[in-house]
Amino acid sequence: MPDECKDQDQVNIQEFLKEREKIRKVLGNIGGKKLNRFSKTFNIIFFILVLFAFSGVFFFKTIEHKIESIEVGVLLLSIKLAIFLYNEAKVTHFQFWMLSSLEMRLNNLSKNMEIMKSDMKAIKESIEKIKEELEIKNQDKE
Repeated sequence: MPDECKDQDQVNIQEFLKEREKIRKVLGNIGGKKLNRFSKTFNIIFFILVLFAFSGVFFFKTIEHKIESIEVGVLLLSIKLAIFLYNEAKVTHFQFWMLSSLEMRLNNLSKNMEIMKSDMKAIKESIEKIKEELEIKNQDKE
């Protein structure tokens, strides 16, 4: 019996490790190091472009060019905001997916515990019946 428990524990550990690796891969796809390096570079370039666009106000002499410079800056900021909102939506969706998955597993564990409780009650009742029968037989023998 102890060997069976150890084998089952080893199987459970292996399943846990596989699931952990799957989760790490998914997390890496959402926000891994390559994405972070790309995001930093992208943000720096975007910041420089926005800075140049808004600094055009000081360099251009005509009002039309100044207004166009501000419009380009606002457009760039709008694009960055849209990218930011898209990335946040991806993260939120992933968090929702993870929480739903955890909830499903907790529900399954809860159901399994209830089944185990009812099985334990049935075993306990059968043991008590067997004890009573043995006591009756022992009393009859005496």
